[in-house]
Amino acid sequence: MAGLPAGCEILGAVKIKDGLFVGDELAAQDLEFVVANKVTRVINCAGRQVPNHWESIGVAYLTYYWIDADSQVILDQRARPSKTRFTSNSACTTSAGTIK
Repeated sequence: MAGLPAGCEILGAVKIKDGLFVGDELAAQDLEFVVANKVTRVINCAGRQVPNHWESIGVAYLTYYWIDADSQVILDQRARPSKTRFTSNSACTTSAGTIK
């Protein structure tokens, strides 16, 4: 991440803008964070290692079972992401939910 000293990591979630966060495994397990930020949808890119913890309380998940390897294909041949996704980010934030 730009601006951080070498070897420095951010743990937890980082707010990108209102209603949009990027987080790690620690953030995915933090019920207090999920509830306080009204998280309703999560895109889990590490489904093999990180379970969908909060489905039982109504959090919707889009889960990818990607591996941390150079051989992992994330985009199709046209450099477009998978067509499986939530309808739109704006629809999520306007319904009083947030995306994590």
